[in-house]
Amino acid sequence: MPKFFGKLKPLLTTLAAVTISTTTCVSIARADAIDVPYLTNIQNYTNSILSAVNQLPTYLNQIAQLAATFLAADASSTDPVNWGTNWGNEATWLSGIANDDLSNEANQLNIQQNILNTFFGSANITAANPQNMNDLTYTTLLGQPPLSPDPRSGVNASMNYITNASGLAVKLPIPGAGWRGKQSDQQNYQSFFNTVTAVQTYNAYVLGRLYQDAQTYNNDYSLRKNLIQQSTNSNWVTSVATNDLGWVLRQTLLFNSQTYVLMDQILLMNKQIAASLAMANALLVANSLFASPSLVTKAQGGT
Repeated sequence: MPKFFGKLKPLLTTLAAVTISTTTCVSIARADAIDVPYLTNIQNYTNSILSAVNQLPTYLNQIAQLAATFLAADASSTDPVNWGTNWGNEATWLSGIANDDLSNEANQLNIQQNILNTFFGSANITAANPQNMNDLTYTTLLGQPPLSPDPRSGVNASMNYITNASGLAVKLPIPGAGWRGKQSDQQNYQSFFNTVTAVQTYNAYVLGRLYQDAQTYNNDYSLRKNLIQQSTNSNWVTSVATNDLGWVLRQTLLFNSQTYVLMDQILLMNKQIAASLAMANALLVANSLFASPSLVTKAQGGT
């Protein structure tokens, strides 16, 4: 028996060696099969990067050309637009528009006194007739009331003007619980009262902004004037035309001169339009007084 196992031992050893070798070869083959796609991808990506790196001299050359273009001076011989002349023209145009805008705003206020003299009459203004004249003129909001000083004491003429212009001074009778008119007539008057009151309070809100603006008008006008003059000054335009691009970009990001002038004009115009619409509503409120007596009479049970 021992002899039999002695002869069998070499056979088992050989079989085990063959099995281990086969398993190892199969595992290596599988690993190679798995690694091949990753190696291919790495090779492709590496080639792409190297291809881009090879283009760097071309890109750097183009950047240099771009920088040279930014720093190039105006040349009328190669530029279809003669900016050497147009820079000066643009400075003149912008400055002219800005100066006219500021002058027109100042002159608009200055001529109001002549207009008020024509409307009220110089004699009435001198005699302070009516005494609440400051409550009736828009120039009061701008710090130039027709009667200065105001003959009254302890009044806020600017607030009174807002009250008059918004229609809040037109007061309709408040619907009463003891009215004996038809229910339908009472309801009609209630609806009428609600609508008119809602319009009046909205008008007061819109025109209230004019009152607030009036409190800082002189300071705001001075600040706007400084900004407009700076943004249209000939030195500013010259600086844009001659300084390095980085300086120009920083200044441009700070403010756009042409856009500011236009936006300032649009802002003032929109405020005036809003005020005009509110005052048109106030006139409709005032006209409602002609219709309200009959509605009130019916609501109260009269004929």
